[in-house]
Amino acid sequence: MAQSMLDQALAIDPSHPDALFQSGLIAVETGKRAEAEAYLARLAAAKPGDVRIERLKMAMDRGQISAAVIEQARQAARDGDNENAVKFYRQAFAGLPPPLEYALEYFMALAGTVEGWSEARTRLGDMLARSPADDGLKLSYARVLTYREASRREGIALLAAMAPTSPEADRSWGEALAWLDAARADEALYKAYLAAHPDDQAVAARWARAIKPLEPDTPDNAVQLGHIAVQAGKLDEARALFAKALELDPNHANAMAALASLLAHDGKTDEARALLERAFALDPALRTRAAGLYETTVFYGAYQRANAAFKAGRPGEAERLLRPLLDGRHQDRHLAVALMARAMAAQKKYAEAEKYFREALARSPKDQGLVDGLYGVLVDAGKTAAADALVPRISPALREGAGKRAAQAEAEAAKARAETLARAGDIDGALAAYRGAIGKSPDDPWLRLAYARLLRRQGQQQAAAETMGPPLARPAPMPAAFHAGALFALDAGRLIEAGTLLNAIPGPARTPEIVKLADDIGHRLQTAQARAAVAAGDRDRGLASLRALARRGDLTPAQWGEVASGLAEFGDTAGALAIARRELAKPPAASASLSDYAALIGLVGRHGTPAEGEALVARFRSKARTPEEIRQIAEMEAGQIAARADRLRTGGQIEPAFALLEPALGRSPDNPALLGALARIYVDAEMPDEAEALYDRLLAQSPEDEGVIMQLVWLAIGRQDFHKARRLLDPVLERGTADYQAHYADGLLLRQDGLNGAAIEAFERAQSLRQQELGGVPAGMNGAGSTQFPQPPAFPQPPVQNFQ
Repeated sequence: MAQSMLDQALAIDPSHPDALFQSGLIAVETGKRAEAEAYLARLAAAKPGDVRIERLKMAMDRGQISAAVIEQARQAARDGDNENAVKFYRQAFAGLPPPLEYALEYFMALAGTVEGWSEARTRLGDMLARSPADDGLKLSYARVLTYREASRREGIALLAAMAPTSPEADRSWGEALAWLDAARADEALYKAYLAAHPDDQAVAARWARAIKPLEPDTPDNAVQLGHIAVQAGKLDEARALFAKALELDPNHANAMAALASLLAHDGKTDEARALLERAFALDPALRTRAAGLYETTVFYGAYQRANAAFKAGRPGEAERLLRPLLDGRHQDRHLAVALMARAMAAQKKYAEAEKYFREALARSPKDQGLVDGLYGVLVDAGKTAAADALVPRISPALREGAGKRAAQAEAEAAKARAETLARAGDIDGALAAYRGAIGKSPDDPWLRLAYARLLRRQGQQQAAAETMGPPLARPAPMPAAFHAGALFALDAGRLIEAGTLLNAIPGPARTPEIVKLADDIGHRLQTAQARAAVAAGDRDRGLASLRALARRGDLTPAQWGEVASGLAEFGDTAGALAIARRELAKPPAASASLSDYAALIGLVGRHGTPAEGEALVARFRSKARTPEEIRQIAEMEAGQIAARADRLRTGGQIEPAFALLEPALGRSPDNPALLGALARIYVDAEMPDEAEALYDRLLAQSPEDEGVIMQLVWLAIGRQDFHKARRLLDPVLERGTADYQAHYADGLLLRQDGLNGAAIEAFERAQSLRQQELGGVPAGMNGAGSTQFPQPPAFPQPPVQNFQ
């Protein structure tokens, strides 16, 4: 019959969109797929873009709705089982939105579920807005509003307006008033209903209870009065009433839940959660009713701990605490998102920080703190265009410093380029990039430290020192300037200067890293005092001092490296290797870096077996994280190649030694270890000019390296260039740090000048120092004992005569 009427309409107007749509729906319901497709095509041609086109497509995708399944859904709804009713409806609709003819009953069932009420209210409201004259729809919408306390009064008002003409609305009006958590402010609602229904005892009793004065003489009365006080904003009074309820009944679960709510409001989330768990144990049914409150206490407890960790400078801990909150659906999840954005930014995880900032801003687009935070992340991540686009929205204070912030970001980018160029061997390019970076951010002491270290490695000692000067020359240097300056001094072994700079940092500004560095400097000073004792001729006291340090047992790997290196330097190679092997056998801490173990690895590389050294470098390669540590691991590997070349050279295999060094020098042409090994090959191959040129390069890199100086001294003596030898040797002797080799060379030069008495004194000094180093008494300068002195290389020139 319906189709017959539609056919008449289409006979009058073949393009009538509603007639085509309804005809298509009937074709779907009767299983006539081809006819449905024809009606769809006609509808699309008649009215392109019409919403009914999509609805007809959905109906065709869904297919014929099973009347049996719809009846199952309706029976479940009549039985009050709304959860299963919704499941049956969705099965009938094949997961698609409900067709119009079933929408009302579906949304009424959905409103009766725990999770579906909000969606049902919204959908029914939308339908009513489109069909405001539909009384049945208006009644359903009003009843749904009364299902929740928050919207119950709105629903009651709608039902009261409909009641005179609708018995169903009239009945629902009374039911809603019976459910209402009434207060004196609701007097008008109850008076209006009771005027129309004076015999309704249930509603009258409800109103009487609402206005009856209560006394906290029972736990229940105390809890009710507490809730009234909460609604009036009298929270202190409410706390006292809930406490009174628990005084009357220590196991009153509702009083515990109410008090927990106030504790959560006060930020005492851990106490609130503990109280709720006690209440749930006493009354399991309360868990459902107070689920939202419990979730809130858990949420805010974790959030507050995360916030405290972030404020204390532990963003990684804050991130760990926030992760579960981001996976949840708490109403205040946006707070966790915003804090996570800041925690990620603090850890320089810029991609994630940007994601969370944008998510937080999508909810609160006018939050100035979020806008400023996103801007900072974009600048730090080098996303200049995106940051510039945000400038009109950032705060005035931040806008004033935007230029400086952008300059800092450019400086960081230039620093990263410099580090990359330095690793690739483009030293000139790296130095230029560092200069550009400092031009952008001249007050950054860490940037200056990186540049100064590279200058120092190129032998530009004065330029390096001048680079570090400006931040410390200011009237009130920043703590970071003292910290960076101390590290620069420490690189050069100037321990007292490093300690003085650290001591200038005010106590509150001393980070754990600074405290650790100060402790390390104190340890190094003890090691330096031991070396001073040996230099003064008291080798036993120096060794005893180092062995006392080794007995402490609480040293860091870096400090163990200092002790072991000192022992090896003073002749106790076995003891040094024992310490190094013991400490390196321990699993490194997760937070350990290559720098912590560099001295120990280097000691094993020098005094252990070649296989040991290579295995250690391979094991610790993954610990090299910073550019400085990557450079260290490269130097260790170069040192291993140099050591293998030395073994080939001393075995008479000059050409294989050179072949081994050649590719390594191609990768690192300025590496001191490789250059030293090549210089020694040139010496053995009787190529003094080439050897001297290499040692001159090494001396330019490290002007105070006494090992390089002595190699040049021996070359000069071997070539009978006694003037150059004396010019190189005297500063070493004047510093008071000369070892037995320097005094022996001094004796050779004094003998050459005919000063035999002074020469004998120099030789005796050399013999005494060598004796101390070996820890034994040599058989004599010319005997067959253990004391061996270096001889100048035997070049084609007439050799220097041995002293007899």
